[in-house]
Amino acid sequence: MSKLSVSFFVLCFLCILGFSSCKEQVIPYHEENMDTYLEPDKKDLPTSEEFSKVKEGMSFTEVVNLIGHPQREIGSGAIIYEFDLSDGTACAVYFIPNDEGKYIVNGIMKPE
Repeated sequence: MSKLSVSFFVLCFLCILGFSSCKEQVIPYHEENMDTYLEPDKKDLPTSEEFSKVKEGMSFTEVVNLIGHPQREIGSGAIIYEFDLSDGTACAVYFIPNDEGKYIVNGIMKPE
């Protein structure tokens, strides 16, 4: 390979790398870092039907995988997260630690 070919290849690689880092960076969810739990500006909201699949005993990770991140934390002493739904309502999920120290659903509050 000539020096020109190598230089062109390196330049192309750097351009691709630069463009890929320009997109919005999303903090990946990590169960041990509460800063990654909330997504206050989430646009793709779950439906009531999707939310109805949240059941007691599910882990926080399972809830996030099912309906996405909550928008707010509303607990005081308890861990309570509020999820906005696509129909404009909000539902709350109460979490408690299990024997392994992972937070699981202990209660679900839906609007009447």
